[in-house]
Amino acid sequence: ILIYAILPGHNFGVVIIIFTVLVRLAMWPLVKKQLHHAKAMRDLQPELKRIKKEAKGDRAKESTMVMALYKEKEINPFASIGTLLVQLPLFIAIYSAVRTAFTGTQNLSRLLYAPIENLSYVQSALAEGGRQITTFADWADLARRPFSNNEVYVPVLIIALASIVIQYFQVKQTMPPKQQNSGDPSQKLNNSTPYIMVVLFGWISLSVAGAISFYLASGSLVAIFQQA
Repeated sequence: ILIYAILPGHNFGVVIIIFTVLVRLAMWPLVKKQLHHAKAMRDLQPELKRIKKEAKGDRAKESTMVMALYKEKEINPFASIGTLLVQLPLFIAIYSAVRTAFTGTQNLSRLLYAPIENLSYVQSALAEGGRQITTFADWADLARRPFSNNEVYVPVLIIALASIVIQYFQVKQTMPPKQQNSGDPSQKLNNSTPYIMVVLFGWISLSVAGAISFYLASGSLVAIFQQA
């Protein structure tokens, strides 16, 4: 609300982009750790291939040798999963905030700190009672869902599909090369979990208001630049 109130033009989509950048910057220490882990996993690929060759199809032996290698190199094979899970509470908070915005401004006064509530634009919005704040560039109403009441709202559907594609490329950017028929269950889980999250958030993007899809797309774009 603070960003929305002080931003010229009061564009909700631009507010989401700015907020996303701020969130990603705040999460940089965690993201940096995830990127370090991804690089370490890529660097280990020659060693993992050597272990697979030495194990000669013995899955138990291969798994034991891989875990010993992770311990030697001080690598947590589940680190990327933890990073993804940490983001879930933040996503829930964003979803709750967006839902509040979609109800109009009549209920915002009880949620705002006094310095923000006293801003001139906020005072004006509160006085009008029911002003919605969810339009992006006069093109898409981010309060609407892509599918609702047997109708397809094309602008938000485009945003949702773009969000899915961007998230997929973000995941591909950090994934180490796959090992064929790897016997390490932790590596299999580590490889599959990001894609499972993309499917999950893709389903969410197609099911909820456009602001959520816009936030996911913006976050993934910022992440791609951070990971480059």
